[in-house]
Amino acid sequence: MQCQFFRFLMFLFIIVGCSPSALKVERAVAPGTLTVIQLSDNGSIKQTLDQLPLTETIAGPSEVVVRDGRVYIASYKQFSIAESNDNGKLRLLSSLPLSGYDAALALHSTAAVAYITNTEGLLVIDVADPTQPKQIAHLRLADELAKLDLPNPLNNPVGTDIGCEDNKLVLTVQGEGESPNTSRASIRSRPGIVVVFDVEAPHSPQVEQVLAPLPGASAVAMGIYRHQVFVAGDEMVEYQDFKREPTPGTGLWFKTVEHPGGQLTTGGIPGDVVEMKFVMGSREDWEAGKTADIAERYRSANPQERRELEALASLDQGVVFIATENAVISMPTSLRWLIWRLENNRTASDRFVHLYGIDAYGYFAVYVAAGTEGVHALKWDGTIEFRKRDHLKTLPSPALDVTVSGDKLYVLCGELNLKNVQHNEDLILN
Repeated sequence: MQCQFFRFLMFLFIIVGCSPSALKVERAVAPGTLTVIQLSDNGSIKQTLDQLPLTETIAGPSEVVVRDGRVYIASYKQFSIAESNDNGKLRLLSSLPLSGYDAALALHSTAAVAYITNTEGLLVIDVADPTQPKQIAHLRLADELAKLDLPNPLNNPVGTDIGCEDNKLVLTVQGEGESPNTSRASIRSRPGIVVVFDVEAPHSPQVEQVLAPLPGASAVAMGIYRHQVFVAGDEMVEYQDFKREPTPGTGLWFKTVEHPGGQLTTGGIPGDVVEMKFVMGSREDWEAGKTADIAERYRSANPQERRELEALASLDQGVVFIATENAVISMPTSLRWLIWRLENNRTASDRFVHLYGIDAYGYFAVYVAAGTEGVHALKWDGTIEFRKRDHLKTLPSPALDVTVSGDKLYVLCGELNLKNVQHNEDLILN
């Protein structure tokens, strides 16, 4: 018996010594898919219109953006473009291999150019021909920031989110190490900054300035009036014309101590910020389609026309919806206050295991990609609270991101854990 056991141990030793990969248990990678869903007039989920299997790996932090019937997807070492017709039918047009992962995506507001920030820096993609997208530039963030001769440069800077409006490209960037204490709760987080590129020449971004240190810099949402920018790190910061707007009191901190009791308190919001969505204009203007029409005209208007359009709508007003890893909150621009814990120990939203993406159907509904939990549609009460309304579970794999275009919701699904894809890379990419 002992002899047989010894032979078994020797057999294992030979296998492990000669072929370490032989003992790896390969796991099937979750398929990448794009699903389009019809929404009702009030934003509730009606029915699935189509589901498109994607030919390449969709994994880790990824982003999907829709414009003019084209669906743009940035993910793990890949950029893809699909087509969506009026009936929601999908067709894959192209896929472009890229370097890097942990992707965030933005489109130029008027030109056929896509910008991706990931672990490799800033990538510029020409999408004039959606069947043959071309990478035309690759900017390393360390090299670009070195041009500004910053007094305290970040160590190994990596972009975490990206936004583009009115010929300006804005990145939130984190570096290695720990930031000094900046919040009232003595929270230490990764150092971060907000970087502005000029993209008047869309194919050639030019680094322009760094707005301010922002520990934990993780997400950005942009408006069109006075280069309005909302950025999130350990706190929420608003800029207009790249100057920081005054903060009313101390209501814009994410990472503060949760105060017990029955008072309206701020901070203590669970999880780091994942993504934000700025819904521009008043609810009445949005529902009437007025805001969207004025914004579209504003983007290509001359200075005189812009002044006339500004008199028709408050383009710098609206609401910012914010998804952290575990919750959803809002910041109406007129209030400029983040509220998490309410009276009687209630919170602004349910807690989630993990959120990965967010978008909104105006003021009617907010949608969150909740990984293995699928997609939740949340109803906002117009001031503070979110409540679950619809829950879409019938997805082929975890939900990584969502986006709304018109009356349709697009859901990107794939592999949550990037390390699993890397582990099986020789299996799935060959």
